[in-house]
Amino acid sequence: MWIAVELEFKHYEAEELEEGMLFMNHLYPGNDERENIEIYPLTKDMMHELVTPEIIFLENGYPVLPYLHDLDGLVVANPDQLGWFDPGDEFDSMIPFTPTEMNFILREFDGLLEVFVDEDLYEEGIVRPILEDGYVITKFLEDDESDYELDQLPF
Repeated sequence: MWIAVELEFKHYEAEELEEGMLFMNHLYPGNDERENIEIYPLTKDMMHELVTPEIIFLENGYPVLPYLHDLDGLVVANPDQLGWFDPGDEFDSMIPFTPTEMNFILREFDGLLEVFVDEDLYEEGIVRPILEDGYVITKFLEDDESDYELDQLPF
């Protein structure tokens, strides 16, 4: 069963730089039509011996980690569990859930997407995602979600 969740990012303090750590960039702040958030990974090209973590954090802010939250604001999936994205009928298999998919969801769906959960447990009030190779499966928010469910989202 698929349920609606929100993709949210939390800052954390890091002592060392690691390739792939995620950073958040606020684009066009104050412009209601264009304002959005962009997530980007730290690349090897951005790192060298003259660039200290302090310089990166001063220029880019602290790194962020992605989480999925349910309708009650509880964590459904932590950063270590985010891994698979189902892009839809056009593709035969799932793809890795990367900053590209995250940015599209933030921009086009205001951070809302769906995650595959255990239906039996969900009916008992427990939100537990189904894991594939240790990762949750996510997809775009479907249009066929009932207005009632979407109206109940706290975000």
